[in-house]
Amino acid sequence: MTGRNPLLSPCLRIIGGGKTLTIAQSTAASEKQVDDGTVYPCEVTLYCGYAYESGLIASSARTMIPAVLLFSLLLFLLAVFIWNASQGIFLPKPLIFALAVLFRMCIVLSKADFFYQYFGMLPIDPTDMFFHFSVGAFLLFLTLYASRLRLLFAGITLLEWISVLLSFSIQTGKFLEYGDLYVFFMNLPQITGFLALVAALTGTFILWKLRMPFFRHMAQTALFLIIGYLLFLAVSIPILPDYAASVFTRLGQEVIMLLPKFALTLLWNLCLLSGLAAVLFDFIEQLSRRRTELEVLSSKNRLALESYENLRLQSEEVRMLRHDTVKHYTLLRSMIKDNPEQVPGYLEELIGQAEQIRPVISCRNQTLNILLNGKLGMAKAKGIETEIERCDAPKKLPLSDPELCSLILNILDNAINAASISRKPLIRLDFHCKAQHFVFSCENSVPDKTSDHKKTLTPEHGYGLKIIRQIMKRFGNNMLSMEQTGSLYRITVVIPF
Repeated sequence: MTGRNPLLSPCLRIIGGGKTLTIAQSTAASEKQVDDGTVYPCEVTLYCGYAYESGLIASSARTMIPAVLLFSLLLFLLAVFIWNASQGIFLPKPLIFALAVLFRMCIVLSKADFFYQYFGMLPIDPTDMFFHFSVGAFLLFLTLYASRLRLLFAGITLLEWISVLLSFSIQTGKFLEYGDLYVFFMNLPQITGFLALVAALTGTFILWKLRMPFFRHMAQTALFLIIGYLLFLAVSIPILPDYAASVFTRLGQEVIMLLPKFALTLLWNLCLLSGLAAVLFDFIEQLSRRRTELEVLSSKNRLALESYENLRLQSEEVRMLRHDTVKHYTLLRSMIKDNPEQVPGYLEELIGQAEQIRPVISCRNQTLNILLNGKLGMAKAKGIETEIERCDAPKKLPLSDPELCSLILNILDNAINAASISRKPLIRLDFHCKAQHFVFSCENSVPDKTSDHKKTLTPEHGYGLKIIRQIMKRFGNNMLSMEQTGSLYRITVVIPF
């Protein structure tokens, strides 16, 4: 066929020496393909240029979309690491997780057609290599978080990396020729990876029960994904029977062959998604804690100024009383001689003036001094009588500054709010050390049952009690007691050293 056929114009005509004639024809999308009854003398293959272009676009999209999403996740994890570093906190955990995501992105890129055009045929399968490297990096990431089961996670991580490195070393062909032993080492990472992820997932649920926040989020997300996938399979049986049958068939074959590949992929996707969710929750909690610390620091600075003002006013009151002491003594001496019956009344007046001097807390814990002096000054300004029975606290308590501030401030705020609307405003503090425990007791007057202020007091007072219970929960339920006797309400917290 060397002549020009007008029916195929424009076209590229290629004549082969065999029995197959390939004609590359460009056809506009609007043109309709009509069977004109043309008879070809041999087997003919027509390639449409638009179909070929569509295939290239689809192939690029299949590679580009997941790669871009994984790259965005990689940038997010690096941003988390940089943000922590800017706060003076060096956390390698986001970097290790970013490494696992990087290997996961390399899996997507290694499946693209252009990968082999650039790198050619490698002695080992790059997709399997990046897959197992990603699993190993993820296990190392979990090891850094697992403080209580760190030996378990470290052991399975070490086992996975040893099997991976050994397998890919064998696959280079430099140490072992192809055979049964070669095939065993080639498939070894699939077995160890599956067992390691099963052990890691089991350890995750154990650490959830041990109340570790990161693993609680990861275990809850994993449980949600498992239930969701099982429900999807159940729904797909009548709707997509071919898909459900293929899943069960592949899993059944892997059970028989003892070589989990598809199951390993499902398990790896489950662990990766649940780990990502745990990282996001952990980052959000870090932001929340940071904001709380800033708020507590601001409150602490404000209370420090109030504490300083309270000390200044007390010093001024003591100085004024000391200035008049000689005059009081001289007047008392003359009263004893001339009007002895007026002495008791005058002494009562002097005692009342001494009691009006605002109290100042001075114990070994500086944070507690700032908090109490600031709040006592506020109570004095509201006309609340304050009494200090005992005043002693250890230099360091097993509470962070935000926790200590939140605990003490909520106790005192509730006491001030209740006492300020009672008939006889009173706050009595008693804190001391006893048998390796710090005991803090606050007693305050409360409104009568017939008081109109009781309903307006309840919401704020109840919210403060929730915070107090949440902080004291870690020490046990018996370390917090609340009781009301008549018009007095007492709350006592006991903190072991």
